[in-house]
Amino acid sequence: MNSLTKYDVLVYLSNGNVEIGELIRQLKQNAIFKARERKIRLLLAELRKDGFISKNKPVIALTSKATDTLAFLLWLKKDGIDYNIPFKKGYGRLFQKIFEKGETYLVDKSMFSKPTTLKIARDMKSINFIKALKRKPLTVKARVIDRTTLFANIFGYNFSAFQKNIKHTRIEKDSPKLREHLIRLHVYSTTVTEGNTASEKDVERVLNNLDSKLSPKEVMEIVNAKKAVDELYRVYKTEDMSLEMIKKLHRILMTNLVEKPGEISYTRKRIIGSVTKLPDSKTEIDAELEAMFNFYGKYKGRIEPQILASLVHFLFVSIHPFIDGNGRVARLIHSFVLMKAGLPLFAFDPNYRNIYFDLLDKGRAEGVEEFVQFCIDKHKELIERL
Repeated sequence: MNSLTKYDVLVYLSNGNVEIGELIRQLKQNAIFKARERKIRLLLAELRKDGFISKNKPVIALTSKATDTLAFLLWLKKDGIDYNIPFKKGYGRLFQKIFEKGETYLVDKSMFSKPTTLKIARDMKSINFIKALKRKPLTVKARVIDRTTLFANIFGYNFSAFQKNIKHTRIEKDSPKLREHLIRLHVYSTTVTEGNTASEKDVERVLNNLDSKLSPKEVMEIVNAKKAVDELYRVYKTEDMSLEMIKKLHRILMTNLVEKPGEISYTRKRIIGSVTKLPDSKTEIDAELEAMFNFYGKYKGRIEPQILASLVHFLFVSIHPFIDGNGRVARLIHSFVLMKAGLPLFAFDPNYRNIYFDLLDKGRAEGVEEFVQFCIDKHKELIERL
């Protein structure tokens, strides 16, 4: 049996409001935990003190403050990982030091004894939070992947060490002439990346209402992608990123291509060719999306826009909330973050699409640095080509 923690209780509460008496009854019957009523009430008191649940009410409801933590807990739970490990005493403090410092001689820099430090390192390595670079002296670095990004988001960790590993040379500011070219290249890039067989000339013909040899579905993908970009330019100056905006973009992109465009799909999905396990319940997907919006809001003044856009792109594709069209929406979100900073629409040469998908997978398993660098470099190459 495991000892019940406040994070276990938080996960238990994620499925909806529940009366205290009913929660206690459910937890006492759970064979996984050692849960006496007194212990449960103490944990509920801790959650109230932390601001995670409503105060002085017979029905327990999660507060907005709980969202980022819950998103992280559910992310690890779907992967069968013990989400309590990084919350153990001292673990978060040591991980923060590694995350914010970068490459770290662990024992020398730790605030704990050598045996305690080594145990924490083993545990954090077992959940893929850190990577050992050298054994003697023990040198580690934090893995910046989906789960550690969600964890860092809870506490507002500094991403400066991560940013130092990314070369983000300046790119041309948005201009009407550049915009005209990039809109067509974005439409070409984003549709061909998802399997459309169009050439750049085909896209040009479709957007000029000329005949092409493309299938009706491929023509629709191109027309919809152009309409979605037009919508992005219509709203980016006056609106901030939101669920409604993303749903609207999906509705425009996927009209006549999926059954319910613009609606979140709370069903089991998979990414073809990837071993990634996607969130599939309403509780998971809603929490992950809200955490992604919180991440963007928290870091939009703290992380360089090209890097932030790539990270939000990465998180959205990993959440995968729609039945189809997630990549196309992610690249529009990426563009939105850049456009807010006065930078041009995002696109890359779709001949690199296999590398793009491989780096997304690598980002989830090993680290997102190469994916971020890819997005920055290939975007810049396309602009320079123009």
